[in-house]
Amino acid sequence: MTSLDKFLEKQDQIYKAEEHDVALGMFSCQNKECDEINTEANIDKLKNKLYWVCLNGHSSSVVF
Repeated sequence: MTSLDKFLEKQDQIYKAEEHDVALGMFSCQNKECDEINTEANIDKLKNKLYWVCLNGHSSSVVF
């Protein structure tokens, strides 16, 4: 791996840590058969997306 590749790999790791924040609140599962509620969701700043996974493994998201 070249030094440029190593540098870019480190930059990717830095951005990944800063790209996602945690939102606190009440986030209902979007699956029709599930009534689970999460109290945390992840914010993807690059995609302007809020997403969470309920205890049953269903993925939910909203784009803002």
